[in-house]
Amino acid sequence: MSSIGRRYLAALAVAQAVRGAALVMHANRTGSARQAPPPWVVKALGVRLVGQGVAELAWPRRATVLIGAAVDLTHAGSMLIAAAILPPYRRAALGSAAGAAASAAAAGMVLRNWT
Repeated sequence: MSSIGRRYLAALAVAQAVRGAALVMHANRTGSARQAPPPWVVKALGVRLVGQGVAELAWPRRATVLIGAAVDLTHAGSMLIAAAILPPYRRAALGSAAGAAASAAAAGMVLRNWT
């Protein structure tokens, strides 16, 4: 992997882990009580993001990045479905879908610079 690819991967992994840690620590403060998903759901997403970031740092391989991107795209799709069928959580679901899609796009940039 090129040095720029390494830096992109490290930035992506750290961003994932920090975002996940913030969700775990602040699960009770994610929005108004009527529109926020239950705290355990927010914490579960946070733990997944921390795990993904740690995995990408610990095993900086193309396959790790591809798996992470696939998980992010799956999450984004599931959140679009949730937004459509769970109106009270639409805002949170769309925000989560946008974050996951952005993460998958960043993984694409990492893979593009993988040489």
